[in-house]
Amino acid sequence: MKDVMTKKQMTALEFRLSIPRYLISKGLSTLFPHRLFPKASCLHLTQVPTPILPSPDWVHVKVEACGICGSDLNALRGNESYSMEPYSSFPAIMGHEIIGRTEDGTRVAVENILPCCTRDIVPPCRHCADGDYNLCGHFIDGKVAPGVCIGFTRGLGGGFSEHVVAHKSQLFPIPDSLPLHSAVLVDSLASAMQPVATHAPKNTDTVLVIGAGIIGLNTIQCLRAIGFTGTILAVARHVFQANWAKKLGATHIIKNIYNDVAQHTHARVLKPIMGPPVLEGGVDLVFDCVGSSQTVDSALRVTRKRGKVVLVGTAGTLKMDASPIWFKEIVLTGSAMFGQTTIQEKRQRTYQHVIDMLSDGRLSGNGLVTHEFPVTDYVAAFDAALNKVRHKSVKVVLTN
Repeated sequence: MKDVMTKKQMTALEFRLSIPRYLISKGLSTLFPHRLFPKASCLHLTQVPTPILPSPDWVHVKVEACGICGSDLNALRGNESYSMEPYSSFPAIMGHEIIGRTEDGTRVAVENILPCCTRDIVPPCRHCADGDYNLCGHFIDGKVAPGVCIGFTRGLGGGFSEHVVAHKSQLFPIPDSLPLHSAVLVDSLASAMQPVATHAPKNTDTVLVIGAGIIGLNTIQCLRAIGFTGTILAVARHVFQANWAKKLGATHIIKNIYNDVAQHTHARVLKPIMGPPVLEGGVDLVFDCVGSSQTVDSALRVTRKRGKVVLVGTAGTLKMDASPIWFKEIVLTGSAMFGQTTIQEKRQRTYQHVIDMLSDGRLSGNGLVTHEFPVTDYVAAFDAALNKVRHKSVKVVLTN
């Protein structure tokens, strides 16, 4: 069947990789971390043809809304790890937290990962065969351009546009009864649910969540949604984030990470002659939803012996003291996007878990989308996403 959509033009935010622009953006973001400089950016508001269907197993989706992710902000500020560059292809239409409608009117969430099945690779790699397609070994192979997900892959469109193409396996029906501002959180909730379900704590554990942006807040409510009744300590930088953390299930807000964690876990604070403190004792499990040198270093220092630190935030190059890893025998691991998870003995794709929980009320999106802008007003949208203090922003969304 002829793809008639390819004759149409659409408004889109296109990322055109330019090394000079990327490095200029990186330098400017170091000086002005809460600002976007559109004239120096690799991002361009433009008209492009609607994307071509890679195969008959793909469909067109008309985008209704797409959330701005931290990875989008990192790319625009030049803060992405250079080692991730081979897993993308440009120019690409940005945006991967997508809610839209197929041509028959079905409302869908688009799971953005591009594993073997989307690339017509048979047999699938061992990770895809096991259902762990977030660890696919063929993100750079097959019929689709290199890329881990829609939004960073050439030729597929993206959520910051009017149309995107998606493989049929990526489509998750969304009930019309679910408000748009809840539906658009499916992706960010799945990014939190994956590590929470994979590393589910015991109810006797004390869990520390570092960071109270959208992923940290979602991590807190995902912990409660899977039935965790233990103590959740949350590190929040701003008062409005602390208020959200408490509302979504945090037990205590941490201001001084060493003294406060020690108080709530009955640990001892040891103060070296030089350098930050370290705890004897500490929390059982940390979800680091920031992924900076400072947060990872602090997480290791306040985790008990044989505890675990999970990197949920997309950490890149880090400078930290690694001695707690070997001395305390701490497990330091990461979480990449989402795939399948088992929750309360039910194994299914994490996207579906989240949709089910939003539908039955175990998860909530009420109020978390704080700002909404049309794609054409992207400068204001990114300003709201970057300057959280001034705008009190949690999740910023672009709409059509």
